[in-house]
Amino acid sequence: MIIHIDNTDNTAFKNLIEKYPDLWEKKKVKKKEILIMQNEIEKRIFYIKSGILRGYVYDKDVDKEATVMFFSNDDVLIPYNSFFKNLPTLINLQAIRNAEVFIISKKNWKIIKKQEPKLNKLLLKTSILQLHQIYEYIVNTITHSVIRRYDDALKKYPYLKELTDKEIAQYIGVSRGTLNRAKANQFKK
Repeated sequence: MIIHIDNTDNTAFKNLIEKYPDLWEKKKVKKKEILIMQNEIEKRIFYIKSGILRGYVYDKDVDKEATVMFFSNDDVLIPYNSFFKNLPTLINLQAIRNAEVFIISKKNWKIIKKQEPKLNKLLLKTSILQLHQIYEYIVNTITHSVIRRYDDALKKYPYLKELTDKEIAQYIGVSRGTLNRAKANQFKK
């Protein structure tokens, strides 16, 4: 599970970066650079200062990628199963636009945690938010039309307007051709 804290819940993390700057690594990430590799143990938390990254899974048996989430300005990414349970991550994390991120290691996170006892409450809150996001994504993908999924994605993540139809289509679970046909049919109405 990936905990994705969107920019409405990032104040605590911004404050931690400002309060403990020496414990965070600031990294410039180039387009197409991969920060997390699927099936590896990841022991870092990521705060996205700027740019756009995508979380995706790759199935080597059918040679297919599926984008399952996006991250942009002020989002936080915690690879929960890896970070806390030492299990392999389920996704890759790749920059699809140049980005700047702050990264904290598990070792440095533990240092902050000793100084900030309220962090457990923050992590519980983020776990609950992530469960809601997963349910929302599943229900949306299973029950809604292509156009509804497209519109919902653009409302939830306005920065998706900067992406190609192919990148958006992957996220909503259709081919680029299917998305283009649905958009053309919607335009005709």
